[in-house]
Amino acid sequence: GIMCRDFTTTEDGLEMTVGVNYVGTWLLTNWLLPNMGRTGKARIINTSSVTCKMGEVGDRFFKLDPEHYRRFKAYPNSKLAILMFTTELARRVQGRAITVNAVDPGVVNTGMITMHRWFDPITDLLFRPLIKSPEKGAATALKLATEKALPNDTSNLYWMGEKPKKISDHVLNHPYRTEIGKELLRLTGLQMPAEQ
Repeated sequence: GIMCRDFTTTEDGLEMTVGVNYVGTWLLTNWLLPNMGRTGKARIINTSSVTCKMGEVGDRFFKLDPEHYRRFKAYPNSKLAILMFTTELARRVQGRAITVNAVDPGVVNTGMITMHRWFDPITDLLFRPLIKSPEKGAATALKLATEKALPNDTSNLYWMGEKPKKISDHVLNHPYRTEIGKELLRLTGLQMPAEQ
C-alpha cells in the first residue's frame, strides 16, 4: 500500500492512494478469481489497517478533489474500501474452495510513515525503534497464506496479529458495500471474466 503526501493520479486518472490500495487489489483479485479454488483451497488475504475506522466510503469515493486532498483521509478511506471488498468477496465465493480474509499488519517501519517534515529525524530516532520490522509486519499475512491448518480457517475475518476478529457490522452492513465495485466497473468500462 501507499500513502501519498500530495495529490497525484494514476495513469488512468484515479487518485493514487485509491488507485493502488483499492483499485489495484480489486482488479488483480477479480482477474485471478475464475482460476482460484479449482485444484484445492485458495486463500485471498487483503491488507487493511486499523485506520479504516476513520475511513469514509460513499458516492464521492472515486471523485478527484485535489483542493481537499489529505493523505490521512485518503489512506483510511482506501483501507475501509478494502475491508468492504473483503466482505463482499467472501459473500460472492461462499461455497467455493476459497477463503477471503483481511489483515492489519500494524505500524510497520517503512517509508510510508515518513511525514516529510523537519521533525522526521527526531521521529526516526525516537519512534522507529518501537515499531514493527517489515518482517514482523508481514508475519500474519504469511501465516494466513502458508499454514496448512489455521485455527479458524473461515472467511470474513479481520486478523490483527495472531487474533481473528469478526468484521464489524458497520462494514458488513455498509450501504455502499456492493455499489463500490459496480461503480468501479462503470468508471473503468472493464468487464470482469465470468466466474466458473
